[in-house]
This record gives sequence, C-alpha cells and structure tokens, in this order.
Amino acid sequence: MPHEIIETIVDNLSGSRPLYTQLQSSVFSSRVVGPYYSSIGQHMRHILDTFSCALRGMNTTVADLTERERNSKAETDQKAGLVYLDSILDNLQALGSFDLHQAITVLDDLGKGPQSVEYSVVSLLCQTNSHMLHHFALIGYLLHFHNVDLPNTFFGYNPTTPMVEKA
Repeated sequence: MPHEIIETIVDNLSGSRPLYTQLQSSVFSSRVVGPYYSSIGQHMRHILDTFSCALRGMNTTVADLTERERNSKAETDQKAGLVYLDSILDNLQALGSFDLHQAITVLDDLGKGPQSVEYSVVSLLCQTNSHMLHHFALIGYLLHFHNVDLPNTFFGYNPTTPMVEKA
C-alpha cells in the first residue's frame, strides 16, 4: 500500500511537467497577480524544495522543512526547474525497497518558533503531496489569470474535492 502512495505522488507531481515544457516563460515567471505577487515558477520551486527536504530527511531521519534550497534559478529558468523536477521524481521512484513506515522527525516553524513532530516517512510524503495539490490550485488561479488552460483536468484538485462544472 505505501508504494502505491508513492506511485500516486509521482503521477500527481508529473502533472506539472507541462509548466516547464509548454508554458511561455513570461507566464512561468510572471509576478503580477496580487495579493502575493508570486509566480508559477516560485510555487513550483517551493513544491520541489519541500519534496527535497522530505527525501533528504529520509537519509538522516530528520526532515527540516525550514532548510529548503530556495534555488531561485528554478523559479525563472524552466530548463533548470525541469532538471529539479526530474531529480525529485527519480528520487521518489527509487524508493522501491525503502521502509516507508520508518520514523522521521519533522522540524518546521508554524509561526511561533521551531516545532518538532514525529512522523513516518509515508505520512510526511502524504502531507507533502497535499501541500503540492494546494500549490497546484494556486498555480491554477495564476494560469486562469493569464488565460492558459490547466495542464490536465485534475490539476490542483484533491481527489476528495467535488468537481464543479463550469456554468
């Protein structure tokens, strides 16, 4: 069962590939939409950074979500972002024999200072997937602003969210 979760996460994350391969670079890096003025590239970099923290933490049993790479090149250069995406996908797919029920300590700052929480690796990856879907939804709003279609019908939707038909 946990490895089916990895397969689902890989499928979900792979759905972002058209943002790197088909989207105009001006749309990818545009920061004109308020109130946060963040770009699609920034959201994708953040998603990949979060996965990178989780994967790196599997080697040390501590995932520090405050120590993200924040590689600004991946925010603006779609080729660099695609390399980063493929690296994360490769690392996720390589988890075949890894014990996903292994304990891992997750460090994060929820707004009132650093906190430490015990997880299993699979629960951290599930949380990271949910976080990704949330950012995909935000990317969906940015795409809509730029009159660009979503990469696929389910992009940005949690499977438990009812699909609303357009009026």
